[in-house]
Amino acid sequence: MTPEKVENLKLEYPRESEAELSGDIPFEELASYRAHALEHLAEHTEIPGFRKGHVPEKILVDRLGETAVMFEAVEHALQELFPRLLEAHKLHAIGRPDITITKLAPGNPVGFKITVALMPQVKLPDYKKLAKEVMEKEEVAEVTGEEVQKFIDELGKRYNQEQKKPEDAPLPELTDEYVQSMGDFKDVTDFRDKVQKGMRREKEARIREKKRIEVSDKIIEGAAIPLPRILIDSELEKMFGQFREDLSRMQIKFDEYLARIKKTEDDLRKEWEPDAIKRAKLQLALNEIAKVEKIEPKTEMVNHEVEHLLEHIKDANPDRLRIYVETMLTNEEVFKFLENQRKEPEEKK
Repeated sequence: MTPEKVENLKLEYPRESEAELSGDIPFEELASYRAHALEHLAEHTEIPGFRKGHVPEKILVDRLGETAVMFEAVEHALQELFPRLLEAHKLHAIGRPDITITKLAPGNPVGFKITVALMPQVKLPDYKKLAKEVMEKEEVAEVTGEEVQKFIDELGKRYNQEQKKPEDAPLPELTDEYVQSMGDFKDVTDFRDKVQKGMRREKEARIREKKRIEVSDKIIEGAAIPLPRILIDSELEKMFGQFREDLSRMQIKFDEYLARIKKTEDDLRKEWEPDAIKRAKLQLALNEIAKVEKIEPKTEMVNHEVEHLLEHIKDANPDRLRIYVETMLTNEEVFKFLENQRKEPEEKK
């Protein structure tokens, strides 16, 4: 079935980021789909005295009715027609379409209406300028001797607990032997140096994450991103999926958690929706930046990460896993690009 065969074909945009395709399929065009429809119905219909898939056509039609056969034939035709309609009109659809049969009568054209969400057109602000403003803010990841000592004291308390010493027991003396028992440390000096460097790296990571959040918020605030409902619901499903996994690791049932906080799943969905909207907008913005700046992860990196995950998640769908990995790695590359939008140092005269 091709778009050229459809009569009265119309394309309308009833809402932002939504398309509606409607038209009539000539009755004679359904003839080629009737055999497939009958075959499918025969395989899924139980009639006493016949094996599935071996029901004579007349008996099958008498049992189900001609209208049911026509409806099945129309569905087969639309499954073939829909992607061709998208291609012909250059529509970037997301999610499943909502298909309605508007007219269905033997011997007459069959009317249909297809409503589908579209990937929204993203209008970005000057993201390079916004990133530069955020990234140029100086924040030093300084670690004081006092902070290092506090961390060492906490390790000492933990050591005493493991040794089952009383709470008022003195902290262990910081000796070469003691620090060597805790890891790959040459002596006390090496231990202090590595602790300080580790704490500095943590502070640098927190500063980097803080700046990423700030520049993300600024880009979202300045962007024009119309969101189809399907994208918001998709983010909510991801959030709920992750939350259920977190509860499961803590051996807490989702229903028990809801009872404990005296809320329903719908309550949580309403509370989480603003975050879902923000997440969906950010992903669309990152996708658009990657497209404009031609940013994509290296194939070997994607392959390596997919193979690694498949080793630990045996029942994962490889295609979906690849999409997930490509998205995460692309996002990381986009953030690195934004982090590099600092003012270039002036050339020496």
